[in-house]
Amino acid sequence: RKCFPIAYFFHYATRVFFPGSILVQGQAGLFREEVSHMTDRDLTFAVAFEPYTRETVETVNLAREAGSQVIVITDSMVSPLARAADHAFLAANRSPSFYRSLTGALSIVQALVATIVTHLGEPAAEALERSDAHLRSVNTYWYS
Repeated sequence: RKCFPIAYFFHYATRVFFPGSILVQGQAGLFREEVSHMTDRDLTFAVAFEPYTRETVETVNLAREAGSQVIVITDSMVSPLARAADHAFLAANRSPSFYRSLTGALSIVQALVATIVTHLGEPAAEALERSDAHLRSVNTYWYS
């Protein structure tokens, strides 16, 4: 729902390093099928703020039951996501708008991605270079 852009950005920014990653979307009613394959070899990343979407909470709980490592971004240490997480990052999300701010969550994701790249080192840099070269070869970018 409202946190999809955050989860999508994490997936987009890390797919080069983790080609087997899956962005659970639940389209066409496939939510249960998508999350039913989690194991203790997986890492589950989830983002949710109050009011918490049922499918996101269920995903985190199913991941915990499967033995998956769970990393979450949420708004409180008493959120249902934080209670089941191995690592919980808190993001403020107050906003004068009806829709709460995602700025804090996006900042955390960008820091996590930078940490992953730093941890992986040279192989990460090489993977990014290969990805960029491929995108250029298929004319993804506009050149004037």
